[in-house]
Amino acid sequence: MRHESYDESCGICKTNSGDFPIPGGVVFENDLWLVRHLMPGRGVPGWMMVQSQRHVPGIAAFNDDEAANFGPALDRK
Repeated sequence: MRHESYDESCGICKTNSGDFPIPGGVVFENDLWLVRHLMPGRGVPGWMMVQSQRHVPGIAAFNDDEAANFGPALDRK
């Protein structure tokens, strides 16, 4: 999905919008988050990446909806 805050210079925005392939596919996605495996060769096998759908500089910039939904998004199975 391409969020209205899409930034063409941002790799996360490009990944979320489908411009880049996601190795292993999407684990979970809603209107606020995209959860995926880390790219092969990075981190520990099985590690996940939680990315906001909205372009934000980091966790301190989450809006109220993102802050409230962050924990529940991590709990998805």
